[in-house]
Amino acid sequence: MSLPEPVDSIIRNKLAAESLDVTYRESLNFDERVGREFPDVLVIHYTALPLEESLSHLVRAATRVSTHFVIGRDGELFQLVSAARRAWHAGASLFAGEPDVNSRSLGIDLVFVPDQDDGYPQHQVEVLTTMCRVLCRMFPIRSDGIVGHQHVAMPRGRKQDPGRWLDWNFLYRESGMGEPPPFLTSPVLF
Repeated sequence: MSLPEPVDSIIRNKLAAESLDVTYRESLNFDERVGREFPDVLVIHYTALPLEESLSHLVRAATRVSTHFVIGRDGELFQLVSAARRAWHAGASLFAGEPDVNSRSLGIDLVFVPDQDDGYPQHQVEVLTTMCRVLCRMFPIRSDGIVGHQHVAMPRGRKQDPGRWLDWNFLYRESGMGEPPPFLTSPVLF
């Protein structure tokens, strides 16, 4: 696969209209979506590594992990896997009673190192909300379909990203999705 595919060109153009540039760094870790043509969920992650280490890790075939988009701490935006393909970001997962969250979702990773960083910078969150707004307009994203890795990973409690630092109320409101579902804003015990 060579980025961009037609859907990726559309995404790039819509993001450019919002003053966001996308840099392509192609990952070797992807395959075809199973049972779905279009994603209906956005899964937000944190990388747990600095930007260059994250990108290197997510594109290397040996890691067998990837994501569609990475947003750096300064708002740099990278696309690693075509939106038409299944990235390998959610692992063992369940959403709305269905396994294989990777086939139904787009993964968005925020560069964040839990032991080093204290929250997500404003510009990084602004890029995330713009990304979510654009993707929600392009794809049939469910009204409860912007979630964290912590909300879909199985068994429950296996993952903690994007963690307590992400303001779900702000993200849903600024993405044009209204109010977040209660399972996102209620305390999650690990």
